[in-house]
Amino acid sequence: MPITFTIDSEQSKRLAFDLWCREKGIKKKDLADQLDVSPQRFSQILNGDYVSGAVFDQLQEIQIDGHRIPRELIPVPSSPKKLGRKTKEA
Repeated sequence: MPITFTIDSEQSKRLAFDLWCREKGIKKKDLADQLDVSPQRFSQILNGDYVSGAVFDQLQEIQIDGHRIPRELIPVPSSPKKLGRKTKEA
């Protein structure tokens, strides 16, 4: 029986994605392989750490055993986080 709930945050989106994978018997490692990224990088993508438009498009096209990732579970494209020292404003 399918699980239904409201996705209201990135954390609940990640949980929904994990449940969807489990329900379909899909391993995240297999999804990472299809994206040609390491499982660690795939986890970062799912956590919302810089998702480029290209990765977003690839995630929409992936199919495993005839299942396509529901669009509402895919992390939205985001800007890269700025690294380095914070500057003080005058």
